[in-house]
Amino acid sequence: MSRESLKTKYTTEYQKAIIERYADDIPETENGPEDYEKIADFYFILEAPEQYENESEMLTYFNKNPDATVKDLLGYFDKITPDGLPPCAFEWDDD
Repeated sequence: MSRESLKTKYTTEYQKAIIERYADDIPETENGPEDYEKIADFYFILEAPEQYENESEMLTYFNKNPDATVKDLLGYFDKITPDGLPPCAFEWDDD
């Protein structure tokens, strides 16, 4: 997905910052396990903070750590996010 299409779909300040810093380094297609991991990690760190309602903390970390990698963000997300489903889980329509 191109950077411009990502910016159309993901519109929060945090998401725009993630796209701006990392989108060009993420493969558009999966050509093996390493690409799969990069793509999955990118989309997780792009979407999960909004669902877990901790985007502001993630954005603060992001801004204070300009050399942080996607893996660094994943580690910080795990550190600040409580176990369990995100608050929006009650909206999901599955069993």
